[in-house]
Amino acid sequence: MLILGISGFTADTAAALMRDGKVVAAIENQKLQPGLAYRIPEAAIQFCLDEGKASWADLDVVAVASNPSNGWRRRAFSRAYFSAGSPFNTAYHQGKLAVRFAREWTSIRSLRRRTKDPRQVVLIDHHACHAASAFLLSPFEKALILTLDGEGDGGGALIATGEGHRIRIQKTTSFSDSIGRIYSSVTEALGFVPSREEHKMQWLSLEGEPVFKEFFIRLIRRSGGIWPRIDRRYLIAARTHCLSPREDSGGRSGSTPMGRN
Repeated sequence: MLILGISGFTADTAAALMRDGKVVAAIENQKLQPGLAYRIPEAAIQFCLDEGKASWADLDVVAVASNPSNGWRRRAFSRAYFSAGSPFNTAYHQGKLAVRFAREWTSIRSLRRRTKDPRQVVLIDHHACHAASAFLLSPFEKALILTLDGEGDGGGALIATGEGHRIRIQKTTSFSDSIGRIYSSVTEALGFVPSREEHKMQWLSLEGEPVFKEFFIRLIRRSGGIWPRIDRRYLIAARTHCLSPREDSGGRSGSTPMGRN
């Protein structure tokens, strides 16, 4: 069986080709077409097909690590993009989500036109793909699986159980409570490009100390539960060079200025 795998239509699209369970080729599109993102990774796909000496007609399955319909539904009704008290802000974000959904679904339709049968194009939940790549390639027969992401199909995290060749999803969280998005927000606050230069933060962290550990615990555990629930006031504070939320004299949420050295 010949399977072409395609990542979600994000900033770092990629493709991989498997023949009878073995990886023939895999590459990020950015390495072949710098600057081209949020669409079908054409160059990466062609590279994989060339390496496997195959064509679209030879493919048995095209697996896409994203389901645009599920992603749109989760984002559209999340607390990050939907608020009855802010109709204009909600309308703005809903319009952007509609444009994103249309772009992603157009890509899916394009893929289906290239295959012998449209049903060969299979859409798989983004976090389920993370879970599968972690568990199915591991040496374990049974495992508890945790995935954490910036945002994938409207989700930010997933807990699942794996046994044999089966994975059962136990719980998911919304992208609005994503630890990965916090990482991107800190990346932006420090002057780097979010969703693109997080790796620079990772390298810098090697020389750092956890001096803000308690701050981040407060940030992601507002409800006091086990699962993250982001206190979004901190994100607003970060954009205005502040560190912690406060209450002003009128009882409204504000922020305390962050000291500068």
